[in-house]
Amino acid sequence: MEKTGRKKNIIRFLGWMSLALSVGVILLAALTFTNENTTVGTGAVQALNSGWTFTAEEESKEVTLPYFAKSEPYDAVCLSRIVDEELAGKTLAFLSADKTLFITLGGEKIYSFGWDGNHWFGKTPGSIKNYVDIPADAVGKELFIMSTSPYSDYAGIWGPVTYGARDDVILHDLRRLFRPLSPS
Repeated sequence: MEKTGRKKNIIRFLGWMSLALSVGVILLAALTFTNENTTVGTGAVQALNSGWTFTAEEESKEVTLPYFAKSEPYDAVCLSRIVDEELAGKTLAFLSADKTLFITLGGEKIYSFGWDGNHWFGKTPGSIKNYVDIPADAVGKELFIMSTSPYSDYAGIWGPVTYGARDDVILHDLRRLFRPLSPS
């Protein structure tokens, strides 16, 4: 009996020592290391669904996103707009499903997805949320997004686009992704 009681006391003692050590480490870190700002996600994420020009073959027209257009396999379908002061220096976020993307700004490539042709499975690189950084000096330049897909009508599917500071946009998407898992 005495051995069992002694083991329990040792385990209880080690548990309390472990708790005390953990509290000591936390206090040491809190008092020793300065942390000026760890705030993320405090900025606004805006919709950027109007003001786009849709171009397919020889047709060009102003559209509001989301927008759905017919397209043949491997047709190039494009969205474009002029970057204004509000968009410059921000990050665009949009989903691409079963299509490749090539994005230029003022005629210079700033982003691509799936153009290398190294697809692990199927004919496309898959579906991805794209985060495209727009340089701060981009005011007045044309943003040009070209997409193609090996499947009918996929290149012509354009969902909503959002923009904001990069951290804010990513955190916004993570919150939306994990919202169903959070308790009410």
